[in-house]
Amino acid sequence: MTRADKAPAGDLLKRRNIRCAIYTRKSTSEGLDQDFNSLDAQREAAEAFIASQRSEGWTVQPQRYDDGGFTGANADRPALQQLLEDITDRRVDVVVVYKVDRLSRSLLDFARLIELFERHGVSLVSVTQSFNTATSMGRLTLNILLSFAQFERELISERTRDKMGAARRKGKWVGGTPPAGYRLPPGGGRLEIDAQEADLVREVYELYQQRKSMIQVVEELGRRGRITRQRQTSKGRVFGGRPLTVGNVRNILTNAVYAGKVRYDGELYDGEHEAIISEDVFQAVAEIMSANHWSGSADGREQTVVEFPLAGLLRCSSCDSALTPTRARSGNRCYCYYVCVSIHKKGRQSCPVKRLSAPVTEARVIDALRQLAADPQQLSELLEPDCQGRPALVEALQQAVSVFGSNWDLIFPDEQRRVLRLAVSRVMYHPSGAFTLVLSGDGLNKLAAEVAAGNSTGNQGAPCQLPDALELHVDAVAATEQPEESASASNGKAKKLTAASVLALAHRIDELVRSGQAKDYAAVARQLGLSRARVTQLSQLRFLAPAIQDEIIAGLADGVSQITERRLRTISAESSWDRQLQIWRTLLPAQLTQPDNKP
Repeated sequence: MTRADKAPAGDLLKRRNIRCAIYTRKSTSEGLDQDFNSLDAQREAAEAFIASQRSEGWTVQPQRYDDGGFTGANADRPALQQLLEDITDRRVDVVVVYKVDRLSRSLLDFARLIELFERHGVSLVSVTQSFNTATSMGRLTLNILLSFAQFERELISERTRDKMGAARRKGKWVGGTPPAGYRLPPGGGRLEIDAQEADLVREVYELYQQRKSMIQVVEELGRRGRITRQRQTSKGRVFGGRPLTVGNVRNILTNAVYAGKVRYDGELYDGEHEAIISEDVFQAVAEIMSANHWSGSADGREQTVVEFPLAGLLRCSSCDSALTPTRARSGNRCYCYYVCVSIHKKGRQSCPVKRLSAPVTEARVIDALRQLAADPQQLSELLEPDCQGRPALVEALQQAVSVFGSNWDLIFPDEQRRVLRLAVSRVMYHPSGAFTLVLSGDGLNKLAAEVAAGNSTGNQGAPCQLPDALELHVDAVAATEQPEESASASNGKAKKLTAASVLALAHRIDELVRSGQAKDYAAVARQLGLSRARVTQLSQLRFLAPAIQDEIIAGLADGVSQITERRLRTISAESSWDRQLQIWRTLLPAQLTQPDNKP
């Protein structure tokens, strides 16, 4: 950029033929259809000011920059954007406005505009406020005026919020589209009941109290031919007139307006309008919804992802909708399912895929990956025709899926989720009961690299790049072969490992380190697909008294199966083997503590 390209704004005072662009703005479109409106008045005043500076070489640009009906709170205005483009293209020397707030009411936006003006040697002139940014005094005046302009805008916003809050606390309707069941009179004012729609609202509350299921309510309303309100905007667009969805039903059931209330800032106030349902009915429905709601904790979303590892991966091939996690209660038991989103919205008739047992579905997906890891022939077939005689690809794929082997149940849930989402990009469920697992090549490459890094024996060589996507088909399971959903699984809990299993794994960890197959516990963690903390926990079990370890491995299952891994770790923390045995004897059933069973 040359010096001429970036001339100081002060040099404009010395130029001849100074090109002046007039910018005008009006916040509302009211009155713009008049022959002489506010924009014309602003432009006339600016033209008169420029004419007074004709001796300095000031001339008016023919291009008009008028923004009618646009707020000054942001810079998203068509005429302003056109002005900025012309400034960038060096077509403007001075921008003339009637008042500073016509250009912007935002201090941040104004600072950015002035920075752009200075970068291109353009000055700003206000007709009524008598300043010019080409001078230092003008820039000082601008900053002062701009600060007051932003203060005024924020003050207006605060007053508007306070006014609306006061109106809501008095139970007034402060604007917006009235909810179904109500209408606004032509002149505005309080809500009035629409008799036809009010019947629909009462029907929704009555059905929900009977069925206690939003999906069943939607299905029944569909059978009765009930539809949403149809309305037309001022621009001619038509909304509504469609069957109700679960979202529509939920909005009706949770809107306190129907009970004659107005909600503001988390509180309910008596409204001026007439109620459609009684407060008792509204409260009864709220209690039913609360009883059906299974996750109200702040970390409910993260908890859902951990307990439903296929959330976000599972899709329905019939309607190409996601299968979303949900729960159902029966007494004190809670059952976990994946349900098609279209059913959630439109009812069960919208998709042939109803709901899938979460534990059964997740087990089928993991079992498919386990079988893949244990079957070299299936690995080769999965890679064809991409394999093309390259056994290294088969080996890389086998390394990647080896994490789904026998140690999978020992991995913490969050680590299982990470590994599963690396390996699988999508799981398509077919109405026949079959699955298609779409494996991610990039994710499998990362898993293979992690497994290789955990094995310190020899050089692993350059990593092989697996294909971008591999499809693994899982056949449908016959009805007689469907695994039962256990009580523990229905509560979203993984099956617990036996004491013998965790003790064997603890010795396996010790063996890997002592034999040099893994240089430390971090390498063991990578090799077994466990977290570093989990490896440390398991390794503590090696310090159990030999007599206790013998009894665990000897198969005293009836007694040992009742002892948790946490309890075993607590016992192993005792430095005295005699003390460990004392605690151990108090935990076993009486028939196992007889002298014949003592070591």
